[in-house]
Amino acid sequence: MKTSKSTLILITILILLIITISLFFQLTINQKQQPVDNYQLTINNQTIHLTPAITNEQKSKGLMNITNLPSNQGMIFIYNQEQTLSFWMKNTLIPLDIIFLNQNYKVVDIKHNFQPCPNDNPTYHSDYPCPSYQSKQPAKYAIELNAGQANNLNIQIGKILSINK
Repeated sequence: MKTSKSTLILITILILLIITISLFFQLTINQKQQPVDNYQLTINNQTIHLTPAITNEQKSKGLMNITNLPSNQGMIFIYNQEQTLSFWMKNTLIPLDIIFLNQNYKVVDIKHNFQPCPNDNPTYHSDYPCPSYQSKQPAKYAIELNAGQANNLNIQIGKILSINK
C-alpha cells in the first residue's frame, strides 16, 4: 500500500512539474510574439496605423491572406538602405496601393491599384505568372494601403510624408 501511495505522489509531482514547465514556455513564447510598435502616417488630419515589416519573414508575408484592410491601417516595409524594391501580390487577396519612399520619407514612386495574382483567385484559372512591380527609383521604405487610398489621401510623387513610431 505504501508503494502505491508514494508512486501516486511521485506521479502527481511529475505532472505538476510538466504543467509548470509548459506554462513557463508558453509565457516566454507569448512575450516574444507581442506585436512591434506600429508606425503612424499622419496626412490631411488623418492617422494611418502602419504595421512594420522589418525582418525578411515579415517582408515575405506582408499582407498575404488578408481579406479586409481597414482604411486607417496599412503596412510599412523598412529596408537598411535605399534600393530598387520589388513587390508582387502572391497570396494577397485585396488590391493595394504601394507608396515608395526614400530615406527622408519623400515619395519617389507609387503603384496604384496593384491587383492580386489571378492564380490566387479560385474562380480564375490561369498559367500566367504572378506579376511583380519594381520601384522606379531607389527607396528605403514601402507602404501598402488599400487600393485608392493614395489618391484619397492626395499622396503624390515628391511629397514628404510624416511618419512617426
